[in-house]
Amino acid sequence: MFREPEKRPARFVSDLFSILAAIPLLVLLIMWARLRVNVSNFSFSLWTFAYHLGLAGTFTLFGLFWLRLNMFETIRYLVGIGAVTFISGNKLLSSISRSRK
Repeated sequence: MFREPEKRPARFVSDLFSILAAIPLLVLLIMWARLRVNVSNFSFSLWTFAYHLGLAGTFTLFGLFWLRLNMFETIRYLVGIGAVTFISGNKLLSSISRSRK
C-alpha cells in the first residue's frame, strides 16, 4: 500500500518561485545591454556555431532533466553533447588565441 502523496504548493507559489528564479537571467541581459557587450569580434566559423549549439543543447538538456528525464538518460545524452561542446570550444579558443598573436 502506497502512502498518501504530499500536498503540493499552490500554483501562485510555484509561479512566483519560477519568476524569482528567472530574475538573475533578466538582470544579466539588462547588464549586458547597459555595458554594450562587444559582439563585433564574433567569428563566424564552424567551431563557433558548434560550441554555441552545444552550449544551448546542454541548457536544453538540463531543462528536460528538470521536466521529464531521469539522471541516467540525462548523463547518456550529456556525454555526447559535452564531447562536442568540449572539442569545439577547444578549437574555438585555439583559433582566437592564434588570431591575437
